[in-house]
Amino acid sequence: WNLSHHSAGMCVRFVTDVLLESFVSRLRSQAAQSALAVPDLEPESVVTPESRARVRRDLERLAHLTFRGAWQGQLTPPQQAHVVSSVVDELLGWGPIEALLRDPSVSEIMVNGPFQIFVERQGRLERASATFRNQDHLMMVVERILSTVKRRLSIAEPSLMAALPDGSRLHIAAAPVAPDGPYITIRKRSHEFLTMDGLVRAGTLSAEAAEALRACVRGRLNLLITGTASSGKTTMLNALASEIPPRERVVAIEEFPELQLSGQHVVRFEAKPPSIEGRWAVSMTQLLQQA
Repeated sequence: WNLSHHSAGMCVRFVTDVLLESFVSRLRSQAAQSALAVPDLEPESVVTPESRARVRRDLERLAHLTFRGAWQGQLTPPQQAHVVSSVVDELLGWGPIEALLRDPSVSEIMVNGPFQIFVERQGRLERASATFRNQDHLMMVVERILSTVKRRLSIAEPSLMAALPDGSRLHIAAAPVAPDGPYITIRKRSHEFLTMDGLVRAGTLSAEAAEALRACVRGRLNLLITGTASSGKTTMLNALASEIPPRERVVAIEEFPELQLSGQHVVRFEAKPPSIEGRWAVSMTQLLQQA
């Protein structure tokens, strides 16, 4: 009975997903055939909350006209909202990864080609249910992302790293270095700020270790923080920086803006990648020499 019950539940979810996708596909087609939100479809345009809300209202009206009784009869209000949100993300955002970007429980998004998306939640990897429709769909989203960071991919530069406007870290790789790609990795910027006391309360450090590190900062000792991806390097550095006396001048040199420095005398430098023409790059080494 348990196996049959489990199989029946999976079958219902599969049928529901297929039904929702059919509504999404048809609404997307209807939106493409109309003049709906054409100004907002330009890659360089800025999508404001007001324009997103307007497009959403237009799509809701279009859905009522397109599906008529089926819209109310076959879909619940949350399912209707899901269909409309999916098409809004398609028109104005980055398609299936847009909802993952909004999800506060997701710390990293990994796109391994058009049909495989993984996310990291609380340090654990899991496969997302969302996928791209095909390779062309993925490439369209890649182009939108590249226009956001004002970069481009080429045979000479088939991969890149950049910072998104919200401070998230972006890596994109395409052929020939990624034959099954493009691959997209977005490491979302954490807005959680922990002090040394916060690390002690979280169980990351003992009180004795925290006091020893405070003494190192007060003694102006050189500290090297290393670790694997997502191991907490930036969190530790932010906590250490919070112990710097306010009278000190702090110079931060970063490849991507991640540090949260609250001192009164803070000077920030950020490395600059080369332009599309391959010029005007400023390396961290150059900034270190000039600081």
